[in-house]
Amino acid sequence: MKAMENEQVNDLDERVTSCSLCHRLKDHRESRELLKQFGDFEHWNQPVPGFGDVNARLLTLGLAPGAHGANRTGRVFTGDYAGDRLYEALHQFGFSNQGGSTSRDDGMHLNDVYITNIVRCVPLDFDTLPHGNPVNSRLSGHVKETYHYIPPIYA
Repeated sequence: MKAMENEQVNDLDERVTSCSLCHRLKDHRESRELLKQFGDFEHWNQPVPGFGDVNARLLTLGLAPGAHGANRTGRVFTGDYAGDRLYEALHQFGFSNQGGSTSRDDGMHLNDVYITNIVRCVPLDFDTLPHGNPVNSRLSGHVKETYHYIPPIYA
């Protein structure tokens, strides 16, 4: 496997954030009423790209962006409970420079780990994406491309 170059990462991120292949997810994402509980915080509310060390040996794969986490902040596993736990553990074991992430510009840097989701948009409902659904084949393209550049480590 070869390492991902910055140009390839930027190209993949652009394709992810502008993706509209899954019309139901796109329509759902764009119709969501953004919660006022976060005050003036600008919601990302578009597909969420991966984040981390593009030359990583460890790929961490989540299911989908959290509605009030990554969908709000624009960074995978950021701004919600799951992200708090993940980044705390990554920091504890030397994979990150800080133990928590609150936004895309909070100074977080990851070492030797890249994080992404299988589903890049906040989902309607996990029960609406059954196996064999055409949405699944569309989603797998972004993941396969990421996986091509970041080989797995088997433990």
